Amino acid sequence: MNPPTLFKNYSFIFVWLATAFSTVGFSMYTITVSWHLSNNLGLAAAVGIVLTTAAIPRVVVMILGGVLADKYQKSKVMFVTHVFQSLTIAELCFMFNEEALTFPFLLLFSFLMGLFDAFYWPASSSIIPTIVRNEDLQQANSIVQGSHTLFYVLGPIIGGVIISSFSVGASFLASAIMVILSAIFVFPHFIKDTIPTPTTEKTSMIRELREGFGYVKRSPVHYWGVIIIVIIHFFVLGPLGNSFPILVTSLKGTALDLSYMEAALGIGTFVAAILMVVISKRKVGTKLIFLFLFITAILLTIFSRLESILLLTLLATGIGFAAIVAYLPIITLIQQKTEQKKLGRVMSIVTLSSNGVEPLAFAFISAMMTAGFTIHTLLTMLGVGCLLFGLIAYSRAKEFRKIESITSTLMVDNK
Repeated sequence: MNPPTLFKNYSFIFVWLATAFSTVGFSMYTITVSWHLSNNLGLAAAVGIVLTTAAIPRVVVMILGGVLADKYQKSKVMFVTHVFQSLTIAELCFMFNEEALTFPFLLLFSFLMGLFDAFYWPASSSIIPTIVRNEDLQQANSIVQGSHTLFYVLGPIIGGVIISSFSVGASFLASAIMVILSAIFVFPHFIKDTIPTPTTEKTSMIRELREGFGYVKRSPVHYWGVIIIVIIHFFVLGPLGNSFPILVTSLKGTALDLSYMEAALGIGTFVAAILMVVISKRKVGTKLIFLFLFITAILLTIFSRLESILLLTLLATGIGFAAIVAYLPIITLIQQKTEQKKLGRVMSIVTLSSNGVEPLAFAFISAMMTAGFTIHTLLTMLGVGCLLFGLIAYSRAKEFRKIESITSTLMVDNK
């Protein structure tokens, strides 16, 4: 039996609500940890260390999370990880109230949150194709991505209001409540997604990991899709957000200027996601992906030479818009061209190609600035690098760029 149309599909609606609540909860959690470190413990410089501590298990273990997402019901994996994450955040609230929330404990809990993320994200990114129709997949991905962007902006605002009106502990508690609500919405009985059929053949975890990487490497769609995602995140989205505080400081801006710039990037990505919802039923070929990849590179290069905070803020909107228009069709294309029994592993590799390379971009910025390069020079290098690698990908990805209509091609392939 085929799934119902998107807005009558209760499984999708519940997954969307789960995404909304978890995004608000985790963005509140992040700003609350940062505020506690900076203002209560006087360790503003340690914020990056705590965030990196969460990133390490997220990157290292995520491929294993993909294997589990293929072996078990994806909604069950999401439900269990969210329950553990809500309990972890609730423990932070308890320790804050007991005045015991020190830096070592924050490192420990940050590591645990990243570890749970490593199991949650492969299941989360691969569940949509199992609960919606093929022709609704682009629209579903765009709605989820747009909501994620919007709620990620709202979360810190809500967290800031709670911290100002009540306390850090209250913000942790509110964050835990948001995450447990997300777990409730993604409860397997509500989602009713596919339960993988157990196989009698016993295979090692290493073999299954190799199968996933081999699957991506052999398919031009998967291989070049991952390459383009790496280009977007390493050259643009990763370093861009990291550059905002440096640019605002160098131009003698204020914290408000920084918030406007970050919001502008979020608005650009949100508008792009809405656009992809609108055009989801139209023919969208892979040449559009390359076009907006090149536009992103050009805008970043222009961005790198500006000395006005207002112009930088406006251009950040354009960069966010162009990057997401290039990114979203790739996700849909990869999901549709992947066998369901390998979705978890493939989407863990895709997620790793985005989340995993961003810390490398941060490290690159830090190392090069230590070596004496200015942020403007580095952003120019990254913009030119994005354009150069994009052109190389375009010239070599002949089969990938021949796809003239993602939706119609995929519907034919999946019949």
